[in-house]
Amino acid sequence: MGSLYGFSGKTFIPIVFQFCKEYNLPFRLPKRLSPEIVSQLSQDLIDLHMKLISMARDMGILLIDYLITYPYDLPNCPDYTSFKRMIISLLGRLRPGVSEIVIHPSVESEEIKVINPTWKKRIWEYLIFRDEEVKKVIDEEKIKLISWRDFKKINPYPIHKYGTEISTNMRNNEYDK
Repeated sequence: MGSLYGFSGKTFIPIVFQFCKEYNLPFRLPKRLSPEIVSQLSQDLIDLHMKLISMARDMGILLIDYLITYPYDLPNCPDYTSFKRMIISLLGRLRPGVSEIVIHPSVESEEIKVINPTWKKRIWEYLIFRDEEVKKVIDEEKIKLISWRDFKKINPYPIHKYGTEISTNMRNNEYDK
């Protein structure tokens, strides 16, 4: 995805945004960057990000608020229990808005064990959102799981009665002013 966004030098976003606009599709670019991500980016990439967000807004393309990732090799999660604790903690720290947690789930198979050195993590990612304790946390935190189809129905730029823009809070149905 980084090469699509333009992190490798050339961006294909104008072409992709035109496609999104033509077919009324949302795009997987977060409007907000976490402090951890910002600290890893050059000012040029931060400026590019802001330009892309502005371009999407001008074209009426719906973007997610947050894109959440974690270290691919999970150095602090030697087993499923510690991975589950990390995910539960992550869920408890979600901010209001639409968040996507990047996962690469897989069922356990000999093939995945051969082709991916971090196969255990992929299996844990398959299991984690089926886990009853995690489902309970999602319910307790009032996190609403939505599909891309649901997401498309959201008005990205609702207008407040005083003409000020606000964004819908998908986490607890309040407004983020």
